[in-house]
Amino acid sequence: MSLARLFVTVTSTYKHSMINASQSALTQKTTRLRQYYSDRNADHNDRDSNYCIPNRSDDGTPIPPVHRLPDELLSNIILTFASGNAFWKAASFVCRRWRTVTLGTALLWTHISSSYPGDQLDGYLTRSKQAPLTAAVYLGSDNYATVSKIYEHLWRIRVLQLSLENSRQISHYEVLLAKPAPVLESLTVYNSDDEPDPQHHLDVPTTLRSLTLHRVYCHLGRGVLQNLSSLTLQGLSKRVEKSSVSQLVDILRACPNLVLLQVADCGVLLANFDSESNRVALPMLRVLDIDHIAAFTAAKLLSCLQIPRSTMIYVHCVDYSTHNPFGILPRRHGASLVHEIYHLSCFIYKRCIHVQIFLDRQVPGSRTESNLQCDIQVADIDVEQFHHVFNAMATIATTSTPDNASCSSLTIHIIWHEVSRLEIGNGPWITLLSAFPNLSKLSFITRSRSEGDIFLDSEASLAEALMTTDRVHGVCLCPRLRVLSSQNTFQTRRLNDDSFLNLVRCLRFRRDRGMTLESMELDRYSTVPSNLIPPLDPRSVRDLLTLVRNFHWDLDGTCE
Repeated sequence: MSLARLFVTVTSTYKHSMINASQSALTQKTTRLRQYYSDRNADHNDRDSNYCIPNRSDDGTPIPPVHRLPDELLSNIILTFASGNAFWKAASFVCRRWRTVTLGTALLWTHISSSYPGDQLDGYLTRSKQAPLTAAVYLGSDNYATVSKIYEHLWRIRVLQLSLENSRQISHYEVLLAKPAPVLESLTVYNSDDEPDPQHHLDVPTTLRSLTLHRVYCHLGRGVLQNLSSLTLQGLSKRVEKSSVSQLVDILRACPNLVLLQVADCGVLLANFDSESNRVALPMLRVLDIDHIAAFTAAKLLSCLQIPRSTMIYVHCVDYSTHNPFGILPRRHGASLVHEIYHLSCFIYKRCIHVQIFLDRQVPGSRTESNLQCDIQVADIDVEQFHHVFNAMATIATTSTPDNASCSSLTIHIIWHEVSRLEIGNGPWITLLSAFPNLSKLSFITRSRSEGDIFLDSEASLAEALMTTDRVHGVCLCPRLRVLSSQNTFQTRRLNDDSFLNLVRCLRFRRDRGMTLESMELDRYSTVPSNLIPPLDPRSVRDLLTLVRNFHWDLDGTCE
């Protein structure tokens, strides 16, 4: 007996289990599809209900589940499986038919790289047929033949990532991009060299939608910019002749349809930048990310941009001399840019201050209500910086449109990493409260990640500020907490007696003038037994209960 053909497939245990699972899932999908076509063809007597997915072959033998699906449907299933799956080639090991379908599915072979061996690259280019390509090209001294082979298919490359050993090699890409590229939509150019060589001109077809330049100094032609929706500029910090590179203002004016703008470490693009004479309108911008730029430079950039109010802005400043994390918020024409911001994230590297401000809006019925939340994480802070934080929140309220004037809820959450003693007066509170004409609830939460106590006279200063307004009807105070790193639990420290008594005194002052506080929440305990917490003066607590109509005190997770 002679053996004419022998097909042997050796797979790992992991791939074998994947194949079995795929076959089981395929059987279920086949059953559902057969039922679908059966229901669809129920009214057509001239068509067999199993016509699309037959159970048996012409000779009457059962057809295995892996052979029942049409090639087109099987191809779509493999494409779905291959999306984000590094082991998608396991689908070609199921059987000969699946391998044939896999090799014939052009979209599975569209990701090419200059790092592929010559035979593998030829196989990808052949199997991808005429489908648009995603190419990663690294221009080195030993892969000229491979890169030239990819250049020949530039006419169908949709996404192109270029990597340079040095900035002088960009001239090769100028020749490359001079060829027709009718479907090119995304271009990324990385330069490993830190030495600028800006004597180059970059221009590509007008089909480009996304552009990323990393350490690439060059003139950008109008064909590059006019239809861009995403622009990322990184690592342009070396000083070069101003006229040798495109300035950021000129770049932004040439691409008014931007949706995403990222600028990181690009001081050279803002050289001699004058925000007063360089106004740029980006009406479609949704995300603005400014990273690793001095606060003063970021402020100038923000001042020149006219962007929608719904734009999310992330500002990561590197300015070791600044004491004001909100110094990037410039004033113009007597107002502030922050009235156009819903979400602002500021980070000062040197001083480890991380501030996030959120403005959430709700429209119950015909009335618009807003909740302003400020999350602050600090490693070290002084009174001046604390005032800046409060003034920034007040600026958001006072310089906003009339819609923001209805902000009824304010939440301030501060996490202290290391702090000894911080005494703030009632000035920041008065400034903040006066900025919210319709504020009805104020939540002030302070926590510590260090082993030491926090001595912050927040309750006293807040109480003094409450005497100046009759608009606040609800107050939520979470006093100083510290985290025990060994047990990862919260432990509440005793309230400062002077602060608590001052709070009671100020509430009595409000009551005598007809300004009764409707509700108050005091979260004094968290995840520890109450017998570990020294009690407050009973008379002070009793006075507090008589001064607030609805008093909520969280004792060991319960309300009393």
